[in-house]
Amino acid sequence: ARTLARAGAAVALVARREERLRALAGEIGAAGGRAAVVVADVTDEEAVPVAFDAAEAALGPVDILVNNAGIARPVTVAEMSAGDWDAVIDTNLKGVFLVAGQDWWRWRPWDGLRRLRSGGRSWWRSRWRLARSSCARGTSRTGSMSSTPARCA
Repeated sequence: ARTLARAGAAVALVARREERLRALAGEIGAAGGRAAVVVADVTDEEAVPVAFDAAEAALGPVDILVNNAGIARPVTVAEMSAGDWDAVIDTNLKGVFLVAGQDWWRWRPWDGLRRLRSGGRSWWRSRWRLARSSCARGTSRTGSMSSTPARCA
């Protein structure tokens, strides 16, 4: 956010912890930048579009999305509870999915296709179906492989 603001971008700061957001917004503002604070939980499917609405009301349409919500639990898999696991997966995978999906529909892809003249909506829809299914499969496989310890003989 700091780097984008220094480059002249107005930035929407979105997270659950308002005090951290306000501190960062103050820092950006003091350096001459423009930042809006949006308190939201990206794991909440209903909160994500509300967060986009708030950001767009404050700053205009989203041109760049840095979708990097994430949490960690500093324990081994053997020590992690199912609740901790759910919190990590919900934030790091589901949250990123929900934000990316909301951004996708606000991006107005059909307008872009009209400008590009690259085949029409049926072509776009088939590509979107492929991307959607590949994304879900790849993400779930990567998530499970990343948490599976390797065994070396």
